[in-house]
Amino acid sequence: MRGVKVLESTYPIAPKGLGTAFTETEVPIEYCTLLRNRYINAAGGAEKRQGIAQLGSTISGGPTITGIHELIKPDGTAILLASAAGRIYRYDDPAWTQVYTGLDTSAVVRSVQMNERRIFVNGVDRNIFTKDGATYSE
Repeated sequence: MRGVKVLESTYPIAPKGLGTAFTETEVPIEYCTLLRNRYINAAGGAEKRQGIAQLGSTISGGPTITGIHELIKPDGTAILLASAAGRIYRYDDPAWTQVYTGLDTSAVVRSVQMNERRIFVNGVDRNIFTKDGATYSE
């Protein structure tokens, strides 16, 4: 295509963030219709989404992690746990240690903390809990 002039233009990041209260054709220039690599912060502004990095070494066997859990002990100490393929792992810097096995391998493990107990459920097996991240009981 000879003689065609290419025009380029740039727009600053929309200062008012995502405009969801407008129809697609009526969005003011101060808003955007789509955010990429941004998230809405607590103040309502659009912030750049930060990258992620692997924590510790790869879990033995390389299972697909389906849950991350955190046990907060009464003294404020936090213990990071992960669940995958019917197993629970504890983060012992710099490695992950398997601390529980025997759950259904196809069910996703979810958890909630009640007082000093982290309770794990998957909808198939009996619920289990831990107070220290090392010992588990029904």
